[in-house]
Amino acid sequence: MKIIDQHPILFLILIGLGLYAFNLSDLQVSIMEARNFNVARDMITENNWLLTTMNNLPRYEKPPFPAWFTTPFAYVFGLDSEWAYRIPTSIISILGIVYFYKFIRIWSPKRLAFYAALILATSFYFIVIRFEAPSDMYTHVTMLIGLYYLLKNHPIINWSKVLLGSVFFGLSILSKGPISPYTLFLPMILAYYFSFKMTFKNQWFKVLSFIILGVVIGGSWYFYVRYADPQTFLDIAETETQNWTDYHTRPFYYYWSFFIQSGIWTIPALVSLAFPYFKSRVKHKKLYLFSFLWTIIALILLSVVPEKKPRYLLPVLFPLALNTALVLQYLFKNKNNIISKIVHYFHYSILSLACLGLLALPLFVENHSSQFWLLYAILSFASISIGFFIVLNLKRKHFENLFWANIFLILMATLIGQSVVFLFKQNENYNPLSVNKLKNKDLPTLYYDCIEPEIIWEYGHNIKKSNPNELPDKNFRLLVSGAYQNQFKSEFPNLAKQASVQVFDRNYYRTGDRKRQRFVIYVYTIK
Repeated sequence: MKIIDQHPILFLILIGLGLYAFNLSDLQVSIMEARNFNVARDMITENNWLLTTMNNLPRYEKPPFPAWFTTPFAYVFGLDSEWAYRIPTSIISILGIVYFYKFIRIWSPKRLAFYAALILATSFYFIVIRFEAPSDMYTHVTMLIGLYYLLKNHPIINWSKVLLGSVFFGLSILSKGPISPYTLFLPMILAYYFSFKMTFKNQWFKVLSFIILGVVIGGSWYFYVRYADPQTFLDIAETETQNWTDYHTRPFYYYWSFFIQSGIWTIPALVSLAFPYFKSRVKHKKLYLFSFLWTIIALILLSVVPEKKPRYLLPVLFPLALNTALVLQYLFKNKNNIISKIVHYFHYSILSLACLGLLALPLFVENHSSQFWLLYAILSFASISIGFFIVLNLKRKHFENLFWANIFLILMATLIGQSVVFLFKQNENYNPLSVNKLKNKDLPTLYYDCIEPEIIWEYGHNIKKSNPNELPDKNFRLLVSGAYQNQFKSEFPNLAKQASVQVFDRNYYRTGDRKRQRFVIYVYTIK
């Protein structure tokens, strides 16, 4: 551990690379990713840098910073490279764990901050959010960086750091609007005030300047779009505002199981919330109060908003990681404490069984190719090694060493396990659309009624929507989603009969409930 204590940031970067930088093309592009990718591609191909578009149509629902950050990578490594579009989010994720470490170091020793950063880095939703909703990662990481510079010299606030921090506050708004100011900045500041009894009596003007400058920077794009394309902007703003109260609404208690979003840390995270028990036992009492209040306030602020989704819990994972690290540090040093024994033996018994369970993988995979057996051999060796490591250290009560078993397991999952995803493909007709697979590639291409962002991304180019009253007589191609196939045949029976048809299916699984017709594309070629 001495070398890690000497170079914690270097080790965080290396672990971050292992977690986030490999196998970036193994998973299908999600709808949120496809939207960001399409916007970034339009910036390069259509020069729509400020009045952002997707498929050359206005896309003002999300601000442009994630796409801006992505474009240099896409330009250099290729407009059709999934790796080029995903590596920027991986870089932001690594920055997130590094700055979380630096942020916690303001109040804590190196080891504690390092453990907190590792818990965050290996939390389930911190890993998954990069694929499900990359804008969330951008908005919260940039806000965290801004907060670090604001409070770096705690309890003094320096003007130079205020100016630098406000830039990142602005970038947070330019990533996803007011989301992070509400769910990360506000609960953190309130928890900071109540925990450290900071009144900001002599610092209030600097804090206010930090907020105002950040809002000005972040709001600049909104003001520009409001001026340049007012009606479209207002229509989109009205829809987005209405979604907060009408779309995906859930009851207040929907987030009660928030701690499971930490994944492998679920049991320690849940135990760490026993504030009455640990408040007088942990070493850093004020910091524990801070992390607990930050977690609870963030949870309450999220709960009062009618629209709720699991991914909205990402900002709660930051204080929860610190909360968990503080309690684990206490449990490491009090090996004979009954709570410590229960937590460690229960948690690591489950992990041991998980390692053993991986050996049964051939029973659940139909594709027993040579590639499968190679991956299985590597996975088996890694899981047996980790399982042995757990049993050995559990027997010797080396609880702090056991902490690393969690990290090794997640690294195994991202470095090796993620490569096994293709083996679970169940749809024999899986064949995603690409312009290079089409016959008569030079024909003009239109789409009928509606098309998914993922299809536009995989096609590789923008596609115009057809006008039913102005369809060409011949020499064009029409893309029809499976969800609208019957409607199209009913509206254009002659055209459907005369055209040659190619069928593309991006569904990864067998026909059934998981088969979504909107991802089956019928390509009608009319010559």
